Amino acid sequence: MTPLEKIIDALELDQLPAAEQEEIMSDVGSIIFQSYMIKLMQVMDPATKEQFGKLVEGDASEEEVSEFVSKNVPESGALIQSTIDEMVDDILAVTGSAAA
Repeated sequence: MTPLEKIIDALELDQLPAAEQEEIMSDVGSIIFQSYMIKLMQVMDPATKEQFGKLVEGDASEEEVSEFVSKNVPESGALIQSTIDEMVDDILAVTGSAAA
């Protein structure tokens, strides 16, 4: 079962109309993204943080930001996966669902 399927199952989203499912999953995605950004900032050195801040505040594309993160934060892939895993675990803990 994928993390997305675990969240849908734990929150019983499959019982809601499609529009509500999308809205909730969008909110969950935003929370995951914010948590990921905080983790990224925690592992960046000061110079990298400054460069990253300028990039994000500028008109950088999503691809440019992704490339910068991949190049300057070698553990970024593991960070996003751990962020997703933590969110799924938290949702499962709150809902009392068993991890599959």
